[in-house]
Amino acid sequence: MNSGTGKTILLRADASPEIGNGHVLRLLALGQAWIDSGGSALLLSKKCPPSLLTRFVDEGIKTFSLGDDISAEEDSLQTNKFADQQKVNCVAIDGYDFDIRYQSQVRNSGRPLGRILLVLDDYHHLTRYDADLILNQNLDATAEEYRSLADGSMILVGSDYTLLRREFLANPVNQKNVRNLGTSDEPVRLLVTLGGADPDNVSGKILEAILELTENLKEKSFPITTRLLIGSNNQHHERLEALNRGLPQFELLYDVSNMVEQYVWADLAIVAGGSTNWELSLFGIPRMVVVLAENQQKIANSLEQAGVAINLGDHRSVTQTQISKDLLKLISDRNLRESMSVRSHQLVDGKGAARVVDILLNMIHS
Repeated sequence: MNSGTGKTILLRADASPEIGNGHVLRLLALGQAWIDSGGSALLLSKKCPPSLLTRFVDEGIKTFSLGDDISAEEDSLQTNKFADQQKVNCVAIDGYDFDIRYQSQVRNSGRPLGRILLVLDDYHHLTRYDADLILNQNLDATAEEYRSLADGSMILVGSDYTLLRREFLANPVNQKNVRNLGTSDEPVRLLVTLGGADPDNVSGKILEAILELTENLKEKSFPITTRLLIGSNNQHHERLEALNRGLPQFELLYDVSNMVEQYVWADLAIVAGGSTNWELSLFGIPRMVVVLAENQQKIANSLEQAGVAINLGDHRSVTQTQISKDLLKLISDRNLRESMSVRSHQLVDGKGAARVVDILLNMIHS
């Protein structure tokens, strides 16, 4: 692996109730891998909850703030100025507000200094890209779809480049132990996590579906214990607390940092169609995926096609009854869960962030 000693990466992303925490957390994984190579990392953001900023600081990543209400043009100018001042070797941007104009300004400013621009993308939502390196870690992504949109860019696609945080890599998990569920001996352990924001309170709909299933299975002594994880950007905690009181064997956890413990605990999961799926894959956890935003639709489809998840579809159209029905199917079919677990392990090996950093450093050195 190339040495990052003396090299600095600038991570540019935001987090809020509207956009969630995913972009920032993905760059945290990249920053950790960069530090592991011997370099240093900085975070620059307009919006980011204090709890998230603390996580970066705890990892040795200094955090800096831009003005909340600045324009995209002023954002790019300040980012360039900051990168110059800090003698940054690479800028990594992750978010849907960084359009072609923003990318070009950042890339052109850094070019005379040999500075590299990495753009993380999810579903080629732009008509043009301007970066030294484009990364899309999703299963459905192909290099061909970017080549006509990005002249001269190196393109990395697929789960070989999945960015996973150090906490997961420090706890290697062998094949998930797929228990025999559906008996009264021990409850089904169900993990529900829809990201740090969940503005439409889809978590509430899922809890109602679990309650419906629990009511229907009372006579069978069929216990389900549920853990719902929500972040500081979630605005629906009072309604979720009310559902908490109606569900037996239910835990509502806030701003969870020990995600490894949650994955080791879980038999099954219900999640959004975002980056959490790559963490679940590393741990071999069978799951159901609900689509919260347009950019998650292809991800959910590809996960189902890969045989690692049941795709519930768009959160606006899926019913509580359908969620309950699919959950019962997953609980009852051990062969299906074993197949999902095996296929999940085949998707992600945990080395994606190190691969990306090595490629970036090679570009810088050359």
